[in-house]
Amino acid sequence: MTVWEEEIQTIYSFICRTAENPESGVCWETIDYENKPQRHYNLLNGVGGIPLFLHDYFRYSGDGEALGLAEKALDWCLAYVSSIPNNEMNFQRGEAKRQVLPRRLSLNVRRCLLLQLAIR
Repeated sequence: MTVWEEEIQTIYSFICRTAENPESGVCWETIDYENKPQRHYNLLNGVGGIPLFLHDYFRYSGDGEALGLAEKALDWCLAYVSSIPNNEMNFQRGEAKRQVLPRRLSLNVRRCLLLQLAIR
């Protein structure tokens, strides 16, 4: 295993170890721009970016558990976003993110899950 592969595995192991399981999916405590702990759907510094890594990790490793975590994280993000008012209209925090990004990533994750099931 190369150093690069070891580092990827270390990140994945950390994500698995620190995952929290509320009723609405899976989330993680992340750090906001003021260096304070948070649980938020933000793409850049919240839970929202973690499914992107997990999806790529699956593509690299074939580990189906990574896809399962990604899907549960998307479920959590969608549940969280549904409680936010519609007046936030930028991509990072607003309507575009609420409707476009989670659905697009969710479709991609679900396609990979279906492919994985079909291959078995």
